[in-house]
Amino acid sequence: MLDIWLKICYTTLDIFYLILVWSNNICGKGICTTLKKIYDMISPIELLYPGECVRCGKPLKPGSRAPFCPYCCSRWEHEKSIMKRKNSGQSVFIYPHEHGIERSGMLLYITEYRPDNTASATNSLIYKLKYSATNKIYDFAAAELAGMLRKSAGILFSGAIPRNNIIVSFIPRRRNSILKYGYDHMEKTAKLTAAKLGFKYEKLITKTNEAYEQKRLGRKERFENAVQTTKIVSRHELSGKVIVLLDDIVTTGASISAAAELLLNAGASSIIAASIAATDHEL
Repeated sequence: MLDIWLKICYTTLDIFYLILVWSNNICGKGICTTLKKIYDMISPIELLYPGECVRCGKPLKPGSRAPFCPYCCSRWEHEKSIMKRKNSGQSVFIYPHEHGIERSGMLLYITEYRPDNTASATNSLIYKLKYSATNKIYDFAAAELAGMLRKSAGILFSGAIPRNNIIVSFIPRRRNSILKYGYDHMEKTAKLTAAKLGFKYEKLITKTNEAYEQKRLGRKERFENAVQTTKIVSRHELSGKVIVLLDDIVTTGASISAAAELLLNAGASSIIAASIAATDHEL
Protein backbone atom coordinates (compact mmCIF):
# COMPACT_ATOMS: atom_id res chain seq x y z
CA MET A 1 0.00 0.00 0.00
CA LEU A 2 2.86 2.35 0.85
CA ASP A 3 4.44 1.69 -2.54
CA ILE A 4 1.20 2.69 -4.26
CA TRP A 5 0.99 5.97 -2.37
CA LEU A 6 4.66 6.73 -3.00
CA LYS A 7 4.15 6.03 -6.69
CA ILE A 8 1.20 8.43 -6.75
CA CYS A 9 3.31 11.06 -5.00
CA TYR A 10 6.18 10.55 -7.42
CA THR A 11 3.88 10.84 -10.44
CA THR A 12 2.44 14.03 -8.94
CA LEU A 13 5.98 15.35 -8.50
CA ASP A 14 6.74 14.64 -12.17
CA ILE A 15 3.59 16.43 -13.28
CA PHE A 16 4.37 19.37 -11.02
CA TYR A 17 7.89 19.57 -12.44
CA LEU A 18 6.56 19.70 -16.01
CA ILE A 19 4.20 22.51 -14.93
CA LEU A 20 7.17 24.31 -13.40
CA VAL A 21 9.20 24.06 -16.63
CA TRP A 22 6.20 25.09 -18.71
CA SER A 23 5.59 28.14 -16.52
CA ASN A 24 9.22 29.15 -16.88
CA ASN A 25 8.91 29.08 -20.68
CA ILE A 26 5.42 30.49 -21.07
CA CYS A 27 4.11 32.34 -18.01
CA GLY A 28 7.07 34.37 -16.80
CA LYS A 29 9.35 34.40 -13.79
CA GLY A 30 6.82 35.54 -11.13
CA ILE A 31 4.68 32.41 -11.33
CA CYS A 32 7.75 30.26 -11.87
CA THR A 33 9.42 31.49 -8.65
CA THR A 34 6.37 30.59 -6.56
CA LEU A 35 6.06 27.14 -8.13
CA LYS A 36 9.80 26.56 -7.67
CA LYS A 37 9.49 27.13 -3.90
CA ILE A 38 6.65 24.59 -3.70
CA TYR A 39 8.60 22.09 -5.81
CA ASP A 40 11.67 22.41 -3.57
CA MET A 41 9.45 21.56 -0.57
CA ILE A 42 8.03 18.35 -2.06
CA SER A 43 11.01 17.09 -4.11
CA PRO A 44 12.37 14.86 -1.25
CA ILE A 45 9.58 12.44 -2.22
CA GLU A 46 11.99 11.23 -4.92
CA LEU A 47 14.30 9.93 -2.19
CA LEU A 48 11.49 7.70 -0.86
CA TYR A 49 10.23 6.51 -4.24
CA PRO A 50 13.00 6.72 -6.88
CA GLY A 51 10.67 5.88 -9.76
CA GLU A 52 10.65 3.19 -12.43
CA CYS A 53 13.15 1.95 -14.99
CA VAL A 54 12.69 3.92 -18.22
CA ARG A 55 13.02 0.73 -20.28
CA CYS A 56 11.19 -2.09 -18.47
CA GLY A 57 9.15 -0.21 -15.85
CA LYS A 58 10.51 -2.10 -12.82
CA PRO A 59 10.80 -0.09 -9.59
CA LEU A 60 14.23 1.43 -9.05
CA LYS A 61 16.16 0.92 -5.84
CA PRO A 62 16.25 3.85 -3.38
CA GLY A 63 19.35 5.91 -3.95
CA SER A 64 19.70 4.79 -7.59
CA ARG A 65 21.27 7.55 -9.69
CA ALA A 66 20.52 5.88 -13.02
CA PRO A 67 17.00 5.75 -14.53
CA PHE A 68 17.58 2.04 -15.31
CA CYS A 69 17.17 -1.11 -13.23
CA PRO A 70 20.41 -3.17 -12.90
CA TYR A 71 19.56 -5.36 -15.91
CA CYS A 72 18.62 -2.47 -18.20
CA CYS A 73 21.64 -0.50 -16.98
CA SER A 74 23.81 -3.40 -18.21
CA ARG A 75 21.95 -3.18 -21.54
CA TRP A 76 22.79 0.53 -21.72
CA GLU A 77 26.47 -0.15 -21.05
CA HIS A 78 26.42 -2.96 -23.63
CA GLU A 79 24.97 -0.65 -26.28
CA LYS A 80 27.67 1.90 -25.49
CA SER A 81 30.40 -0.73 -25.77
CA ILE A 82 29.16 -1.85 -29.20
CA MET A 83 29.48 1.68 -30.52
CA LYS A 84 32.97 2.07 -29.04
CA ARG A 85 34.14 -1.11 -30.76
CA LYS A 86 32.71 0.05 -34.10
CA ASN A 87 34.08 3.57 -34.36
CA SER A 88 34.90 4.98 -30.90
CA GLY A 89 31.68 7.00 -30.92
CA GLN A 90 32.82 9.49 -33.55
CA SER A 91 31.45 10.43 -36.94
CA VAL A 92 31.69 13.15 -39.56
CA PHE A 93 29.04 15.78 -40.21
CA ILE A 94 28.91 18.33 -43.01
CA TYR A 95 28.49 22.11 -42.80
CA PRO A 96 26.19 23.06 -45.73
CA HIS A 97 28.14 26.20 -46.64
CA GLU A 98 26.02 28.93 -48.22
CA HIS A 99 28.36 29.12 -51.24
CA GLY A 100 28.19 25.38 -51.87
CA ILE A 101 31.57 24.60 -50.30
CA GLU A 102 31.22 21.65 -47.92
CA ARG A 103 33.25 21.60 -44.70
CA SER A 104 33.38 18.55 -42.46
CA GLY A 105 33.36 18.45 -38.66
CA MET A 106 33.58 15.87 -35.89
CA LEU A 107 30.59 14.61 -33.94
CA LEU A 108 30.96 12.73 -30.65
CA TYR A 109 28.16 10.46 -29.51
CA ILE A 110 27.59 7.91 -26.79
CA THR A 111 25.65 5.16 -28.52
CA GLU A 112 23.89 4.17 -31.73
CA TYR A 113 20.37 5.26 -32.61
CA ARG A 114 18.24 2.69 -34.41
CA PRO A 115 14.60 3.80 -34.72
CA ASP A 116 13.48 0.23 -35.45
CA ASN A 117 14.95 -1.12 -32.19
CA THR A 118 12.25 0.09 -29.81
CA ALA A 119 13.44 -2.27 -27.05
CA SER A 120 16.87 -0.67 -26.78
CA ALA A 121 17.92 1.17 -23.63
CA THR A 122 19.05 4.07 -25.83
CA ASN A 123 15.64 4.57 -27.43
CA SER A 124 13.88 4.27 -24.07
CA LEU A 125 16.12 6.88 -22.45
CA ILE A 126 15.72 9.39 -25.28
CA TYR A 127 11.95 8.86 -25.46
CA LYS A 128 11.58 9.60 -21.75
CA LEU A 129 13.96 12.56 -21.98
CA LYS A 130 11.88 14.10 -24.77
CA TYR A 131 8.38 13.41 -23.54
CA SER A 132 8.31 12.79 -19.76
CA ALA A 133 11.68 13.73 -18.28
CA THR A 134 12.39 13.67 -14.55
CA ASN A 135 15.31 15.16 -12.63
CA LYS A 136 16.93 11.72 -12.54
CA ILE A 137 16.75 11.38 -16.33
CA TYR A 138 18.13 14.88 -16.91
CA ASP A 139 20.99 14.30 -14.48
CA PHE A 140 21.85 10.91 -16.00
CA ALA A 141 21.87 12.25 -19.57
CA ALA A 142 24.03 15.22 -18.56
CA ALA A 143 26.47 12.99 -16.65
CA GLU A 144 26.83 10.66 -19.66
CA LEU A 145 27.47 13.57 -22.03
CA ALA A 146 29.95 15.16 -19.62
CA GLY A 147 31.78 11.84 -19.20
CA MET A 148 32.03 11.33 -22.96
CA LEU A 149 33.39 14.84 -23.49
CA ARG A 150 36.03 14.36 -20.79
CA LYS A 151 37.21 11.16 -22.50
CA SER A 152 36.94 12.17 -26.15
CA ALA A 153 37.44 15.96 -26.20
CA GLY A 154 40.64 16.27 -24.20
CA ILE A 155 41.50 19.63 -25.80
CA LEU A 156 38.78 21.20 -23.64
CA PHE A 157 40.55 20.17 -20.45
CA SER A 158 44.20 20.44 -21.48
CA GLY A 159 44.54 24.10 -20.53
CA ALA A 160 45.23 25.07 -24.14
CA ILE A 161 41.83 26.83 -24.31
CA PRO A 162 40.89 29.33 -21.55
CA ARG A 163 37.80 28.05 -19.76
CA ASN A 164 35.99 31.35 -20.29
CA ASN A 165 36.36 30.81 -24.06
CA ILE A 166 34.33 27.57 -23.94
CA ILE A 167 30.53 27.75 -24.20
CA VAL A 168 28.10 24.84 -23.89
CA SER A 169 24.92 25.25 -25.94
CA PHE A 170 22.31 23.01 -27.59
CA ILE A 171 20.07 22.38 -30.58
CA PRO A 172 16.65 23.70 -29.49
CA ARG A 173 13.33 21.97 -29.81
CA ARG A 174 10.74 23.30 -32.25
CA ARG A 175 8.56 25.99 -30.66
CA ASN A 176 5.41 23.99 -31.39
CA SER A 177 6.90 21.02 -29.50
CA ILE A 178 7.80 23.25 -26.53
CA LEU A 179 4.19 24.44 -26.38
CA LYS A 180 2.90 20.88 -26.72
CA TYR A 181 5.14 19.20 -24.12
CA GLY A 182 5.88 22.20 -21.94
CA TYR A 183 9.67 22.14 -22.02
CA ASP A 184 12.84 21.89 -24.08
CA HIS A 185 14.61 18.76 -22.87
CA MET A 186 18.00 19.67 -24.30
CA GLU A 187 18.00 23.10 -22.67
CA LYS A 188 18.08 21.68 -19.15
CA THR A 189 20.39 18.85 -20.22
CA ALA A 190 22.85 21.40 -21.62
CA LYS A 191 22.70 23.51 -18.45
CA LEU A 192 23.45 20.47 -16.28
CA THR A 193 26.22 19.29 -18.62
CA ALA A 194 27.88 22.72 -18.49
CA ALA A 195 27.67 22.74 -14.68
CA LYS A 196 29.24 19.26 -14.44
CA LEU A 197 32.09 20.32 -16.74
CA GLY A 198 32.58 23.74 -15.16
CA PHE A 199 31.97 25.61 -18.44
CA LYS A 200 29.74 28.54 -19.29
CA TYR A 201 26.25 27.85 -20.64
CA GLU A 202 24.45 30.02 -23.19
CA LYS A 203 21.43 29.59 -25.43
CA LEU A 204 22.93 30.44 -28.83
CA ILE A 205 20.49 28.89 -31.33
CA THR A 206 16.76 29.26 -31.82
CA LYS A 207 14.25 27.87 -34.30
CA THR A 208 11.52 29.80 -36.07
CA ASN A 209 7.84 28.96 -35.90
CA GLU A 210 8.03 27.62 -39.45
CA ALA A 211 10.30 24.70 -38.50
CA TYR A 212 8.92 21.31 -39.56
CA GLU A 213 9.40 18.13 -37.56
CA GLN A 214 12.66 16.71 -38.94
CA LYS A 215 11.73 13.03 -38.62
CA ARG A 216 8.91 13.52 -41.14
CA LEU A 217 11.28 14.82 -43.83
CA GLY A 218 13.72 13.17 -46.24
CA ARG A 219 17.47 13.82 -46.10
CA LYS A 220 17.49 16.70 -48.61
CA GLU A 221 14.38 18.28 -47.08
CA ARG A 222 15.92 18.05 -43.59
CA PHE A 223 18.93 20.12 -44.62
CA GLU A 224 16.74 22.68 -46.37
CA ASN A 225 14.41 22.92 -43.38
CA ALA A 226 17.31 23.23 -40.91
CA VAL A 227 19.07 25.96 -42.89
CA GLN A 228 15.88 28.00 -43.35
CA THR A 229 14.55 27.75 -39.79
CA THR A 230 17.68 27.70 -37.60
CA LYS A 231 18.70 31.15 -36.36
CA ILE A 232 21.43 32.48 -34.08
CA VAL A 233 20.73 34.49 -30.91
CA SER A 234 22.49 37.73 -31.86
CA ARG A 235 23.17 39.15 -28.39
CA HIS A 236 26.20 36.90 -27.75
CA GLU A 237 29.81 37.74 -28.60
CA LEU A 238 31.30 34.57 -30.10
CA SER A 239 34.61 35.77 -31.50
CA GLY A 240 37.26 33.14 -30.74
CA LYS A 241 34.89 30.96 -28.69
CA VAL A 242 34.85 27.17 -28.74
CA ILE A 243 31.25 25.95 -28.80
CA VAL A 244 30.21 22.57 -27.38
CA LEU A 245 26.93 21.97 -29.21
CA LEU A 246 24.67 19.30 -27.71
CA ASP A 247 21.76 17.36 -29.22
CA ASP A 248 19.80 14.25 -28.27
CA ILE A 249 19.79 12.33 -31.58
CA VAL A 250 21.73 12.98 -34.77
CA THR A 251 20.51 11.18 -37.90
CA THR A 252 21.38 13.17 -41.04
CA GLY A 253 23.27 15.86 -39.11
CA ALA A 254 21.12 18.61 -40.68
CA SER A 255 20.35 20.53 -37.47
CA ILE A 256 23.90 20.26 -36.11
CA SER A 257 25.52 21.33 -39.39
CA ALA A 258 23.16 24.29 -39.92
CA ALA A 259 23.78 25.54 -36.38
CA ALA A 260 27.54 25.00 -36.67
CA GLU A 261 27.70 27.06 -39.85
CA LEU A 262 25.85 29.95 -38.19
CA LEU A 263 28.12 29.88 -35.14
CA LEU A 264 31.30 29.79 -37.22
CA ASN A 265 30.07 32.67 -39.36
CA ALA A 266 29.39 34.60 -36.12
CA GLY A 267 33.05 34.27 -35.12
CA ALA A 268 33.30 31.01 -33.19
CA SER A 269 36.73 29.42 -33.63
CA SER A 270 35.51 25.81 -33.60
CA ILE A 271 32.53 23.56 -32.88
CA ILE A 272 32.55 20.33 -30.89
CA ALA A 273 29.24 18.59 -31.51
CA ALA A 274 28.07 15.91 -29.07
CA SER A 275 24.89 13.85 -28.82
CA ILE A 276 23.47 11.02 -26.78
CA ALA A 277 22.97 8.90 -29.90
CA ALA A 278 23.57 8.97 -33.64
CA THR A 279 22.90 6.79 -36.63
CA ASP A 280 25.86 4.55 -37.39
CA HIS A 281 27.01 5.99 -40.70
CA GLU A 282 28.79 9.03 -42.06
CA LEU A 283 26.42 11.94 -41.66
